[in-house]
Amino acid sequence: MSFDQRQAFDELKIFVEKMQDKTGVNIAEMDKETIDGLRQHYQTIMLEIQNIAHKWLK
Repeated sequence: MSFDQRQAFDELKIFVEKMQDKTGVNIAEMDKETIDGLRQHYQTIMLEIQNIAHKWLK
């Protein structure tokens, strides 16, 4: 594993630990369907925020 790959892995590990601490959700126990659902919710929320911001900027 290269230095850059190791550094990226370490950063991801820290991110996952922080997320688990804040949410109380163990990511390792999530299945692919749950992760895909969260991704869909996130994308929907971001699209809604963009639409609201666009309306305000008009």
